[in-house]
Amino acid sequence: MKLRKLGAIAATAAISISALAACSGPDKGHAPNASSGSDKTSSKSASGQRVTVADFDKLIASGPVASDAEIEKSPWAKAIKQKGKLDYGGVGTSPIFALTDVTTNRVTGFDAGIADLLAHYILGGSEADVAKHSSMTVMTPDTREPRLIDGSVDTVVATYSVTPERLEKVNFAGPYYSSGVSVLVKNSNNDIKSIDDLKGKKIAIQSGSTALKLVESKIPDAKQTLFDNNEACVTAVKQGQVDAYVQDEAMLLSAVAKSDGNIKVVGKPLTKDPYGIGLPKNKQDAVEFVNGFLKKIEQDGTWQKLWDATVGPFNTADAPKPPTIGDFGEAAKKK
Repeated sequence: MKLRKLGAIAATAAISISALAACSGPDKGHAPNASSGSDKTSSKSASGQRVTVADFDKLIASGPVASDAEIEKSPWAKAIKQKGKLDYGGVGTSPIFALTDVTTNRVTGFDAGIADLLAHYILGGSEADVAKHSSMTVMTPDTREPRLIDGSVDTVVATYSVTPERLEKVNFAGPYYSSGVSVLVKNSNNDIKSIDDLKGKKIAIQSGSTALKLVESKIPDAKQTLFDNNEACVTAVKQGQVDAYVQDEAMLLSAVAKSDGNIKVVGKPLTKDPYGIGLPKNKQDAVEFVNGFLKKIEQDGTWQKLWDATVGPFNTADAPKPPTIGDFGEAAKKK
């Protein structure tokens, strides 16, 4: 599916890639897993154009709205409708998933869009209502479970990986997205399209990165070059010191979002890391309600429209299929 060109967003404060990594914490970063959809690599190039706030709000307002009967069946959703606002935990510094616009204070991105679509699903309304129907509290990896437990937020949509440890404390709906280690190359490089094309190539690896073991096991004959930080690895690709950089896709897409269009992410992620929407532990009705919401936005095409508007401009692959709801794979199994 070809992307529609989207207007550029108002100027925003520069956000470092290291800040994104810090927000992701032990989750690493997160981005779409193309392995859940088409296996082909699209020939299109990332446009690098960020969605405008106006177009973002229009997309949210076009999403589905729950029936009164659906709301009535869920005490969690009913309480949100009664107060007239969805309070959610998120991040405001991710160029792809949730970035706060300094001129409008609106948060746009894939995660922000999922939260706003959920608020619209519960509360309905027009484009003018979108901004006031949700309120984001900035989360860190250490505050997500405590804020769900004490009721400070109704839900958390913040590149939130599902783990056995977290399932002891909170519930998850979804997964609505999946991430994994991927590959960054120069935009002019058309020879590397997947992990199979990395054999014998010069590959940048960030010291201490989990990608190191992956490269050693999957591409033993690759010529590894270790760098101290993410920025150095990206620069090595831009300057041609290495052929590719292997790292979590969210960090790579964020690098693309900040670049001048001279780098791109190729192929499908080499690993699978599904993540979900965090919900209070004792609210099973919330899990069922949110899963029903996810099914609707996936089936009616809203999920893909959101991907096209937020992630798509910085990704050379076609929109993936959403991950299977209820399937968190090995991530959710007790060790």
